[in-house]
Amino acid sequence: MMEQDDGHVVLDVRHQDEYNAGHIPEAILIPNESIGTEPPAELSDKNQIILIYCRSGNRSKQAAQKLFDMGYTNIYEFGGINTWKGEIVTEEASTQSEAEPSVQPDSNNGIWTRTDMPVSLRYDRMWEYSAFGETEDPEEIAAIVDALRKIEIGKPVDYAVDDYTDILTFHFEDGTDLRLEFEEENWVKDRQERFHAEGLETLRRMLDGLIEEESE
Repeated sequence: MMEQDDGHVVLDVRHQDEYNAGHIPEAILIPNESIGTEPPAELSDKNQIILIYCRSGNRSKQAAQKLFDMGYTNIYEFGGINTWKGEIVTEEASTQSEAEPSVQPDSNNGIWTRTDMPVSLRYDRMWEYSAFGETEDPEEIAAIVDALRKIEIGKPVDYAVDDYTDILTFHFEDGTDLRLEFEEENWVKDRQERFHAEGLETLRRMLDGLIEEESE
């Protein structure tokens, strides 16, 4: 199908760093977690043939379902690049923008290093099923920040729970964003290094409440 001149698009739904490290030639990148309920600007034709892949096939299935639910008619999900036998191209690692600062455990084993409060946040839950919640309520945001400050980062772990992470993105008045990632009991740094974390259950319960409010 990729050899046909039929206007198809090859869609990579991994993260930017994964895409940079190696992707199928001419594939475009739209990370799975960025696909919501509105058609992506890059996919303006809902009848276009879309060939979707990720690393192992989990995120590509999620992305395919979301696009199908939005009315796309020619979606072909073909698994992960880890079983791809064809050509792979790489790109120079992109420099992380100032609007997306890297978040690392600090010297006190904490994870919240900002001194100002966000004006809004979005939580993308990727386990069980893809869902998200948002809030601009100052009291809700303050409670979630307080829960983050109480999380304690422990020892590094050498395993990933699955092919995805939950994502918590804060938006600040100065126009910058702060992106945090975690999975079950692990805190994820730079999308690669993982640390055991105490206190994630409390944070997750609060964030799940945002999703329930969003669906009501």
